[in-house]
Order: sequence, then structure tokens, then C-alpha cells
Amino acid sequence: MSTARRVLIAFVLMGSGCTSAPLDLPDAAEPDAEVGDAARVDAGQDAGASDAFVAPDGNVPADAGFDAFVAPTDGGLDAFVDDVGTDAPLAADAGTDALVLDGLCDVDGDRHASLACGGDDCDDGDAMRFPTNLEVCDAAGHDEDCDATTYGTRDGDGDGFVDGACCNTDALAVARCGPDCDDGRATVHPGAPELCDGLDSDCASGGGAVTAEDADGDMHAPIGASCTGGFPADDCIDTNALVHPGQTAFFTTQLTGVPYARWYDYDCDGTSVHQDTTLASCSASPPCTATPGWDGLVPPCGNGVDYITSCRDLGGACSPDRTTAPIRYAACH
Repeated sequence: MSTARRVLIAFVLMGSGCTSAPLDLPDAAEPDAEVGDAARVDAGQDAGASDAFVAPDGNVPADAGFDAFVAPTDGGLDAFVDDVGTDAPLAADAGTDALVLDGLCDVDGDRHASLACGGDDCDDGDAMRFPTNLEVCDAAGHDEDCDATTYGTRDGDGDGFVDGACCNTDALAVARCGPDCDDGRATVHPGAPELCDGLDSDCASGGGAVTAEDADGDMHAPIGASCTGGFPADDCIDTNALVHPGQTAFFTTQLTGVPYARWYDYDCDGTSVHQDTTLASCSASPPCTATPGWDGLVPPCGNGVDYITSCRDLGGACSPDRTTAPIRYAACH
């Protein structure tokens, strides 16, 4: 229809008294922005990406025809545009379009809108922190993906459990960390069998040494230990690393806190056994030779007496040479 014909129709309508209804021109004849008039929606006729409606106070009412918000860059005159999702796909709105950002809504430039602008960026001052970012295990406990329940995937020992040194702190200042209390041992992790090895195998106490399993570190767990496997649970004194079954050395120092019969029971067999029970003797006549040993009797464990190592000629008879005999203490286990 020509412009002249449209004008003629308009005059006819005005002349007939039909002046109360607004004239709704097609899109091609309408202006792209109406400033000063209240915004209106005309049942989808103004859906073009170039159309914008601004109310006198600078505010635009949300309606079904305008889906995406443009952050304020026009001195307070905000505008809604129906762009059918052609702008930057950042924070999804109720429709199918997306929030379009400027420097106020994405200060750190990570392409995620701040929470204040209705976006999902939990820290708009940190470009390395936003949803969908890869969470990594770091010493600083930095939350890369805005999710305190994640802490990276480092698993140094390959046991399928994340290193306990990987942590994030939630909004209540509670540290959330990987479950593996010792990421250098594949046998240590939650649910692992508690071995008698002096370690917190199942991470029940936070890792590290478990005194009840081997307090003295002699690789023998105490008798009656609740752990299984690993070290044998046969240590009769788990506070002295020198005391354990299989001890082959002998000692002259008395143990404490045990009955008399076990004062020198370093091998946990229930008795105290001498290392040397040999008594000294000399040949009957010169030249005098000696069988080294204790002088006359075997002393109690830990006690010292002469230990004969030579004999001398006393008028044709051989006798122990006590002038050169050292004092020796009886060693036992």
C-alpha cells in the first residue's frame, strides 16, 4: 500500500471520530526507539534485534517479547532487546537468550557474569575462578570452579583416592579435602585393611603413625593388638625397641616393669638366659694353659665377677691368674 493511500485512510478514520485507538504501524514504518513514551508490546510485531523501548524513567518492564538484558552502558537508560540469543552466551535467563555483559558485570573478564548481575561468577575479581573451570589441587586451596566440594584429582599413589592435601574452604570456613591421608602409600586410604605396620592404614585417625600398632618401631606389634597382617603382634614390651621375639643380642641392663624372671627377657620367651655359662679351668701341670670362663661360678644376669683368661705356674701346679683377670658382667636375653 502506498504512503499516500495510508495517509488518506488515516484522515478518513479521524473524520469518522475513530481517534481513541492508537495507530499501529507495521515494523517498516515504526521508529526503532521511542524515548519518552511508556514501553509497549504489540503482540510480537516489534521483535527485531534493532527495536528498543525506553520508558521516561529509564526503566523497561520485562515482558514475554524481550528476553535478554543488556548491562547498563548508556548512562542509566537500560534497554531490553529481543536478539534471539545472538549475544554472548553467558548467564542464561528465563527464556532462551543470555545476559549480555559490559565491564560492570564481568570485572575479571572471565566471560561469567557476577552474582550481583544475576550471573554465576562467585568471585568477579578472580579471572581464574568461575563455574566449569578446571579444579586443580594446589597448596593455596584455591577454588577454581566456584564449588567448595571439589578439590582436584591428584592421586600420587594411584590408589583411587584424592590426596588429602587437596583442599577447598566452603562458605562456613570448613575445609573440604581429599580423603587420602597418605598419598605416598597405595596401601593407605579410607577403607583399607588396618595392618599392623605402625601406620593409620584406613585413615581413621587422619593418617600418620599409630602408637598402638608399634610404639617402639621395632616392627613388632604388641601382643593383643587389634590390627591384622603386617607386623606380628608378639611384642612383650612395646616401649623398648630392643625387646621383641627373635632378638639374638644379649644385654647387661635390667628391664623394668616386668617380673624378676623376665628382668633380662629381651627375646620375649618368658625367661632370662645367660650368654656364657662357661667356668674357667687350668691345665694340671706346666706349661699352664687356661680354658677361659667365670671364676668359680656363673654370676646372675647383669652382675660382674672375675673372668679368667690365663693360668700361671705356682710351684709346679697351674692356677687361675686372677692378677690379670678382668671383671666381666653377665649378659642375658
